[in-house]
Amino acid sequence: MTRVVLGTDVASLSYKGRLPASLAARLVGREICVTFVTVGELARWAEKRHWGTRTRARPINDTWIAACCLVADLPLARYMMQGLDPTADLVFMVGYHGSISGESSVLSHTYNPSVISHVELNGVRVGESSINALVALGCQVPVGLITGDQHTAAEADPFLPDAERVVVKESFTRFGASNLHPEVARTMIADGARRAVERAAAARPPAIALPATLEVQLQTADMAEVASWVRGAERTGTRAVSIRGDDPLAMFRSFVAVTYITRVAEGR
Repeated sequence: MTRVVLGTDVASLSYKGRLPASLAARLVGREICVTFVTVGELARWAEKRHWGTRTRARPINDTWIAACCLVADLPLARYMMQGLDPTADLVFMVGYHGSISGESSVLSHTYNPSVISHVELNGVRVGESSINALVALGCQVPVGLITGDQHTAAEADPFLPDAERVVVKESFTRFGASNLHPEVARTMIADGARRAVERAAAARPPAIALPATLEVQLQTADMAEVASWVRGAERTGTRAVSIRGDDPLAMFRSFVAVTYITRVAEGR
């Protein structure tokens, strides 16, 4: 039986019977595991009779959870691409935003803006859409749709050539944009999704050449040092680590682990 580790938030939802149906279906037939961190957090929360976010332990616990998954080579039921597998026909990326180091894009960030300042994939600046596309590539599933502002659409060009682009806002700073009316935006997204489904048979997986390289710039040298502890991440500069390989799923796991473990050096 395949094992999967639940983070504390997912374990809590499971205990309360509130797992999203899509995630619950993916866990059927799996051996469910939790790390010692989750056991401790749930015990503490039960003791205080409060399961809200205000009593959540410090982010270092997320680091321990990720570390346990890396050591045991187990998947962590988290992040935006959870549930994708080779049986899917298309990936829809709805409500995405620009990268932290790109043009002024409203709410721009790349996973954790307190830690990550810039990411390149095969020498091209990328945001979350292309990083997440590593999972789509690993599953050989095309990305059929991406929605967001004009910079989000442009950043998808190098690696997601077959994705329908729906621009629903024009950003002028990181904190402001000219938005379409919600009813107009919904109609445009629905039309884009329809076109993507109609073209699904001809759509190709993300155009990411393998072996691939993720170059990740961190905010400080301390963060880069901590990031280099992650399996698959090599320190390549004062504030930089590199993740290389021909397995896009392994690269994605290493990147996500970097985003977890660097919280220790974030000072929170």
